[in-house]
Amino acid sequence: MECQILPPEAVPYLRKSNFIGGPFIKATADYNMDMTVSVGGKFQMIIKDGAGIVVLDYTLIKGQTPDSKSGVTATGTPGTWTIIINVTNFNGNGSYDLSRGA
Repeated sequence: MECQILPPEAVPYLRKSNFIGGPFIKATADYNMDMTVSVGGKFQMIIKDGAGIVVLDYTLIKGQTPDSKSGVTATGTPGTWTIIINVTNFNGNGSYDLSRGA
């Protein structure tokens, strides 16, 4: 899925992804985030598990971090996971992918 960069009044952008598991099953998510900007800007992705606990909080910063990052979140509680995308001084393209982990 690709993140649509919304006007400032619509930020932060929220998207919910449903990760359902049975009792005693912990969940992870595989993620990828990427930004293409010419000057400055921050692209932050926060992922909360089914209990509302943050399992990932990472910010791409132009000129200070790589322009992309991927990996696996911390283990969380199954249920509906929430993705929060925050952009700051951002003029360019940003995208992310999220899928159920192993």
